Amino acid sequence: MNIGIIITDINTRAGTERAVSNLSNILATYKHNVFILSIDSCSGAGAYELRNGVSIIHLNIGLVKASKIRKIACYKNLLLKIKSNIKKYELDYLIGTYSSINILLPIFKKQIKTIGCEHFNFNSANKFHKLVRFMFYRKLDAVVVLTKQDAVHYSFINKKHLFVIPNSLSFERNYKDIYAQKRVISIGRLSKQKGFDILIDVVEQISKRISDWKFTIVGDGELREVLKKQIYEKKLEDVIDIIPPTNSILDIYNSASIYLMTSRWEGLPMVLLEAQACGLPIVSFDCPEGPASVIHNGKDGFLIDFMDVTDMANKLVILMNNDEMRKNFGLSAFEASSYYSPKNVYILWENLLKNI
Repeated sequence: MNIGIIITDINTRAGTERAVSNLSNILATYKHNVFILSIDSCSGAGAYELRNGVSIIHLNIGLVKASKIRKIACYKNLLLKIKSNIKKYELDYLIGTYSSINILLPIFKKQIKTIGCEHFNFNSANKFHKLVRFMFYRKLDAVVVLTKQDAVHYSFINKKHLFVIPNSLSFERNYKDIYAQKRVISIGRLSKQKGFDILIDVVEQISKRISDWKFTIVGDGELREVLKKQIYEKKLEDVIDIIPPTNSILDIYNSASIYLMTSRWEGLPMVLLEAQACGLPIVSFDCPEGPASVIHNGKDGFLIDFMDVTDMANKLVILMNNDEMRKNFGLSAFEASSYYSPKNVYILWENLLKNI
């Protein structure tokens, strides 16, 4: 089968792009031909490694940075290029990755099977985008969401067309059995969504009780200087460091003994799946919607009531002071990560493709 996946820019290093790269590699492993239609890029091999059988088609639209007036022309150009590539590569399925893309797919329904994927939880959208989903998603052949919790918001979709399929792991599971590194890590774009400003407040409480642990934030983004200023003002420069993204992500996970997430909202965070696959216990806010689907509270990590900074600090201190708990939580996390293996995720996708 020939499968097209539409994404804004496959050269961007972020969670959705990693999830799309993983899915493309899985489909290619099982002998599908995958064509990534990258809307805004003009060249490049992608931010993440792609296997044989995966091709990138650079559409060079310039949609993201276009003015409101210019966007109309960009969308028209996009539709024409999608139509052209459906014919050129004889695509059987077309997968969208954002609501702004998914709502366009019904236009091509007579030519191809259309699948809209959601990488963010339903309630992170504003009222307009919720209305748009209600109007257009029912016209798709399938809608894919990441968690059962998020699926309940799509009651307007016929159950036969709604599928819950999680993201898959980016690498082979890699259990760590040493939890002596006194380091907590957190990975993600330096944006409001990821809540690193809250993380700094959590660390401020912890630093008054524990002095020999370090916190590392891995990422880049628009709030970098704001966060650095916050760290400076709270006199935490020796406790928290911010480092840029790296291709050696396994080394980052293996350098730590705890993973911390302070996001305001999520879909199904790739970083939590990866942390579990490396045997890291996780402490995370129970934000909508993803963490509760990954973490088994009190077994492989701690789920904290949303925005309860004090409880998060307390739970981290408990883990920091208990080597045996970190090891037990880590082993349970590693075992739970098998659910997100590429093979298991492909079985779910294979079921979807056959059913539509």
